[in-house]
Amino acid sequence: MSIHYDRHLLANCTFTGQLNDVPFLEKIRLICLTTESTFEITDNQLIIHSHGCN
Repeated sequence: MSIHYDRHLLANCTFTGQLNDVPFLEKIRLICLTTESTFEITDNQLIIHSHGCN
């Protein structure tokens, strides 16, 4: 699965935490939650939508 996101919008977003034993999609959900982003899976691609972080 490929992951697509706007590198410039998310350049100032940070996430600190341990997600070692968390399933992949739960990791993505938690990261998106903390960065106020959303995601969708389409045609075996994970697409992250965000307005960026300050």
